Amino acid sequence: MEDQILLEQLSLSVLRTISDGQYSLKKICSALYLSRSQLHRRVKKMTGMSTTLYIRKIRLEKAKELLLADTGAKISDIAIMVGINSAQNFSKYFKQQYGVTPSHFKKMNQRAYKNEQASSIDLNPSAGHGKQDFGTVL
Repeated sequence: MEDQILLEQLSLSVLRTISDGQYSLKKICSALYLSRSQLHRRVKKMTGMSTTLYIRKIRLEKAKELLLADTGAKISDIAIMVGINSAQNFSKYFKQQYGVTPSHFKKMNQRAYKNEQASSIDLNPSAGHGKQDFGTVL
């Protein structure tokens, strides 16, 4: 199996079962028809990370997507959704990966979204600069 394909299959395997925090490396190896040491060696060669850290990275990327989507879910619920059963560990891992806690990341995202929305609204269309030419309709 080519290394890039292996990483894609590993990622898909993790994403399919992402909410299952008990989905073990043993099951992943079995699904990929590799021993634990073969998988570790190949993942380490491609990513510079252990298999466990690579899987955690996939989980945290999904958590980041959920935080950006502003689903309204609590941080502890998002942790469980991505298969990290401890909110404390989730917060620690997230901060290691992205430099901010999940709650701070969520607040920053909400502020940025509100600022983006406010700047895209023309509050004074009669000033002339908001005038649009729709052209001629035939």
